[in-house]
Amino acid sequence: MTTIAYKDGIVATDSRVTNSRGKIVSDNEVKITESKNSLWILSGANYDIEYFIKNFVSVEKPIVFEDPIEAVSGFLIHEGAMYRLFGFQNNLLFEFLLTTKDYSKNDLTLGLGSGADFAIAAMDFGRNPMQAIEYAKTRDSNTGGEIRYLLLGEKQIRTHKSDN
Repeated sequence: MTTIAYKDGIVATDSRVTNSRGKIVSDNEVKITESKNSLWILSGANYDIEYFIKNFVSVEKPIVFEDPIEAVSGFLIHEGAMYRLFGFQNNLLFEFLLTTKDYSKNDLTLGLGSGADFAIAAMDFGRNPMQAIEYAKTRDSNTGGEIRYLLLGEKQIRTHKSDN
């Protein structure tokens, strides 16, 4: 699984990939993807994420999938705005706008994935998204590896150096 955290214009994610039995496959997966002039930060099975991005048309047009897919959720940064992609019902994507281009004017604290509850709690107690993922790694076995983050408004993926 994946843990994704957002606060104060920063999106952070872990890099652990596990299989369906919970075994660690990798601790070095980059989960921020650039495609179709957008940035994608998604949680779910890799094959579902690839299928999802490949079939994306626009934020104005919902995606209807012909093949059933498992849950895929995350964030899409498209034309300067950030959208939350929050699941499927009858293989239809639902999305909503979270922020506009002025990221400084929002007070959202969000988490997605298996360690989301831990990450949100950490951010509620003043931690930034990278520190929140660090905390989630101590409580959620599906969260691990390096932490990568993105400052909204930029396209450079950065790697967080642990405080430990």
